[in-house]
Amino acid sequence: MKKTVLLLFIIVSCKSINDSQKDYFEKITFKYDRNIYLNINFGDSIRGNFMYDTGGFGLYFDSLFIKKNDFKFKNIETSSFSGIGTKIVMTNVVLDTINFSINKEKFISSSTPIFDFKKFIGKKIDGIIGFTYFKDRIMKVNMKDEKISFYNSINQIKNINTYKALPLEIKNDRIYLYTKIVINDTLSFSGKFVLDTGCSDGLILTNEIARNYKLNQLKNLIKYESENLSIGGKSSGNILLANSIQLGEFKLINTRLLFSSDTIGALSKEEYVGIIGNKILDKFELILDPIEEQLYIKKNNYIKSRVPMLGFSFVDRTDINSGWIVTTLIKKSNADKIGIKCGDKIVMINNKKVNEMNENEFIDGLIENGKMAITISRDEKIFYFNLVTNSIYGIY
Repeated sequence: MKKTVLLLFIIVSCKSINDSQKDYFEKITFKYDRNIYLNINFGDSIRGNFMYDTGGFGLYFDSLFIKKNDFKFKNIETSSFSGIGTKIVMTNVVLDTINFSINKEKFISSSTPIFDFKKFIGKKIDGIIGFTYFKDRIMKVNMKDEKISFYNSINQIKNINTYKALPLEIKNDRIYLYTKIVINDTLSFSGKFVLDTGCSDGLILTNEIARNYKLNQLKNLIKYESENLSIGGKSSGNILLANSIQLGEFKLINTRLLFSSDTIGALSKEEYVGIIGNKILDKFELILDPIEEQLYIKKNNYIKSRVPMLGFSFVDRTDINSGWIVTTLIKKSNADKIGIKCGDKIVMINNKKVNEMNENEFIDGLIENGKMAITISRDEKIFYFNLVTNSIYGIY
């Protein structure tokens, strides 16, 4: 059987029927690595690292996770999906009932798509779990302790008066947050953004909004291009530095944002202004109350901001090919000027194999005007580049 499903957000979302039990745990731990990762159990012996995605509606498997653990399914259909990017992809959707648990709490999924998540997120992801499973409880996200706590009432939360409440709109299990963007002294606008913890970037505007406000006519734009930003494949757009982004009474000054050039897919829409991801959200302590449609926030000092230096982003695929794969490139950056391209496989940096390195330690250790020797494999040929890092409002 074949059916078509429209994928609307940055990683994945599909119109599927997913069910969960109503008994919830009070607290779970997670690992924060530009996204929130939860441990999910399938039976007694299989455990996976699943991204919690408020833009997602159910459970989603990574294809290599399925293969590695030798899952067997009886009922599968083929569906087409679109997301960020310029192509529609065909993938399998498991119609068997999938039983899984987090801690001791049990859940089920009755329609579970399978995607090549590791291709554009890296080896750390085994799948995605969406907002659907948590939509009837208040959720407090503690970035410092990497814990999520659940409550029946907002009054159960200590020091709730130290948070500021922002109104949300929740429609069809999608969360919208109203935000004001001040581009410069003469251009500003407000609108609803998809609140998306599946997006590891900050704020991305749709192509429709960019065209309406003629953002491509602004000065000092920086172009970017991506090969595998999401399941939609290639994507492109521009980066600019906005005067401010305002969430309620909180104002983020000189904040980088992206706007898409995609004419199809999730970032071509006029249904919403754009997407708010983790580079904005992790600056705050968050309490999500989907029942009353409120988001409570207060500033935190726990998450270290990364100054963009490389001029490209990459995903760690040392699980299969001993390399870091370049997924996004900033045009006219030093990396672009010396000839680095999307799809390149970085195998060594300063004569050290990347499969012996930690990607987060590498990124956190970057300094202004730092020099590095990069060895790249491309089309079965080896290339050597000398890169000088420079601060730009880019990817990391």
